[in-house]
Amino acid sequence: MKKIVMVILFLLLAGCVQTNVYDSSYISEEDVIAALQHVQIPVTPTSKRGDELFTSTLNSVKPSVYDMDKQTLIIYVFENTEQRADSEWEFTEQTASMNVVSYKAFTKRNVWLLYVHGEELNAPSIPYVEDIESALESLVEG
Repeated sequence: MKKIVMVILFLLLAGCVQTNVYDSSYISEEDVIAALQHVQIPVTPTSKRGDELFTSTLNSVKPSVYDMDKQTLIIYVFENTEQRADSEWEFTEQTASMNVVSYKAFTKRNVWLLYVHGEELNAPSIPYVEDIESALESLVEG
């Protein structure tokens, strides 16, 4: 009987301990930068915050800002895909009635990238778009 009580007590205590389990679907900022550099995209961290509209805190996440030649890349890394999706919706709602500079958004699991290129919306070719898509596609499950 004493052994059964000890086993139950041990199981209860073990159930209360929270362990950090690596989520293989999580993408870090370092993963994104490595993938971009792998496809030869010149990304350089910058201290400039750029347009406040694009670099605002969303869902308690402040983005990182990078220079790509004369364009800007903003990287948001959220805890999960739900938080990312909520933030995308929040951003869309905030900017719906605004006349914003041209940008392209990219998503990959918990990551949201905003590439502020400033090109015309109907431009036949926007630099780096295909390269960014390729870099994000290269990020495979953990």
